Amino acid sequence: MAQFVTALITFFRVFVAGLSLLLSATHSIALDEDRLQHTLQQYITTSILDHYAQATAENISITINMPNAVRSLDECTAPLEISASRNQWVGNVRLVVSCAGESTWTTYITASVGMHLPVVTLSRSLPRNSVITADDISMQVKNIADEHQGFYLDADAVIGSALARDLGLGYVLHSRVLNAPTLVSRGDAVTIRATGGGISVSMAGTAMMDGTEGRQISVRNNSSGKVLRAWVVDRGLVEVPFTATR
Repeated sequence: MAQFVTALITFFRVFVAGLSLLLSATHSIALDEDRLQHTLQQYITTSILDHYAQATAENISITINMPNAVRSLDECTAPLEISASRNQWVGNVRLVVSCAGESTWTTYITASVGMHLPVVTLSRSLPRNSVITADDISMQVKNIADEHQGFYLDADAVIGSALARDLGLGYVLHSRVLNAPTLVSRGDAVTIRATGGGISVSMAGTAMMDGTEGRQISVRNNSSGKVLRAWVVDRGLVEVPFTATR
């Protein structure tokens, strides 16, 4: 009789354990891919709007590249933890998605993100060393994810700059193709302005080298013949400390 009772107890324990496993498996819910995709799109959109003042939800395009491994994940009973692995929001974005609920897991998901904004482009072809004016540029809507070399969103940022090389109509301007304009060229007649101690004196001079704004160049005082080191201030204007003229 004792053996029968022992066997019955053992059977009951095995039965309960098996039933618990069965119930656990039955209540395991697969991750809802559509809801995950919506959550990721919202996360990326919010992040872009925080990083780009010119962005709107309407000019953002997002394609989530859902890996097959997601289909084997359980639904998360806690809020998902999401972060961008490179803090990059346009182009190829890599997301780290983690669950710290009853079922814990981490997966990596990529997204192709585009954002269409008006950027500064050339409205006509221009040769090297051309100084850009407002008539030379126009704003064209581009997907900035494709502009890997860079771009400008503000037309005023490029006006007055000089082209580093020949460029064609429609070219998207970026810092690598722009130089500060040459305000003074070698041999130019310049005004040398000497300032200091509340005194300002101007004299005629000749530039001995090219110069952009803020650059220090050599100039010759036409009256004394003395060569001075002066800072380029504007087109045809350089400045020296008052003591340098003595």
